[in-house]
Amino acid sequence: MDQKKYPEAFKYNAFAAQRGNAYGQGQLGYMYEAGLATRKSIDSAVKWYRLAAQQGDPYSISRLKELGK
Repeated sequence: MDQKKYPEAFKYNAFAAQRGNAYGQGQLGYMYEAGLATRKSIDSAVKWYRLAAQQGDPYSISRLKELGK
C-alpha cells in the first residue's frame, strides 16, 4: 500500500474496530504493531488483536501467539 494512504486506512480501520468489526480490529492491531500512520505501540496492538481474537479472527490469534500474549 502507498504510504500516503496509511492515515486513511488507519481512520477506516479504527472506525470499523470501534464498532466491533473483527477484521478492522485485527488491521488496527497490525497498524499499531508496525507503527503505520500512528506511533508504534505493542500494548495497543495487543488490545485490538485480543478483541478480534475473541471473535475468532485467525490472523489476530496468530499475532497474539507470535507476540507471546
